[in-house]
Amino acid sequence: QQQHTSNPLSGIAVWIPVLLTGGVPGVIYTSTLIARNRSGGLFKIKESSFYLPLILVMSLLWLGSVVVYGVGVTDIGAIGSVIAWPAFMSGAVIAGTFWGTIFGEWKNSGTKSRMAMAAGILCLVVAMCLLERAGR
Repeated sequence: QQQHTSNPLSGIAVWIPVLLTGGVPGVIYTSTLIARNRSGGLFKIKESSFYLPLILVMSLLWLGSVVVYGVGVTDIGAIGSVIAWPAFMSGAVIAGTFWGTIFGEWKNSGTKSRMAMAAGILCLVVAMCLLERAGR
């Protein structure tokens, strides 16, 4: 007998092994580097406490995006897993590039680099439009 879940939030369960698979080696490697470089004291610097709320906000935004992705995949239907992931990743790249531009990350790049970035974003937008039409 096949079992199906009806909860659109069930996609979060998939992230548990994915995050553990990448997270555990990441924590071990990072901890090894901190111990080897004796840089653990940097976490105690008063200025570093400013970043703790930002870490929480980033974590919540990431979790929220995964929840929205999971609900979207469910709502799209049978082809949802094929269409939603590229759209999700394209949206992340477009949003990151937008905010990077707003906050000056591209300020010192040359015209050629900016044109390449714009061409890449245009390709992503066109691809998302094609995916949208494929989902109909």
